[in-house]
Amino acid sequence: IWIMSVAFCFADNLKQALQEKTSQLQEINRQLQETQQNIVETEGQSRSLKQELIKISSNVKQLNLGIKSSEINIEKLGLEMESLQIDIRNIKNKIQQKRGTIVRLLRELQEKDHETMVMALFKNKSISANIAEAMNVSAFNSDLSENISQLKDLQDQLGDKLNQTTNKKKSIESEHQTLTIRK
Repeated sequence: IWIMSVAFCFADNLKQALQEKTSQLQEINRQLQETQQNIVETEGQSRSLKQELIKISSNVKQLNLGIKSSEINIEKLGLEMESLQIDIRNIKNKIQQKRGTIVRLLRELQEKDHETMVMALFKNKSISANIAEAMNVSAFNSDLSENISQLKDLQDQLGDKLNQTTNKKKSIESEHQTLTIRK
């Protein structure tokens, strides 16, 4: 329980950090638009030394903002990777639990299969007990089927999270290249 509360606390901190990075990116993008607008405005004016300096200053500011944007984006992608890793660990734990449940159910089913129908009839003293036993087997099979279906869903989720992780890694590499170019 303590580990789960720590994981939830960490996940909340991670979400808050992601929101902060998103708002920082939005602010930088707004500033980039402003500097781009300044560049466009100065290009339309006459080419005096002052306008050239303003244009160069705006270009430098735009590059610096682009560098900062890339750095924040890399941090944000890193946080998203951490979140995906947590999700992957949780799904793997659930898969292990489901596999354990399925193994237990299969062992119980195998034990029940070893009894012949005649042995089952003689074991129970009444027909109602035999009917109840048959209903238990039916519910047991249904439970097994449901657990197998849930396991498949978890494996699909795991595959999806792994694909997302691969995509995030590619995004981080691309952002590192962009940052290097901007620097």
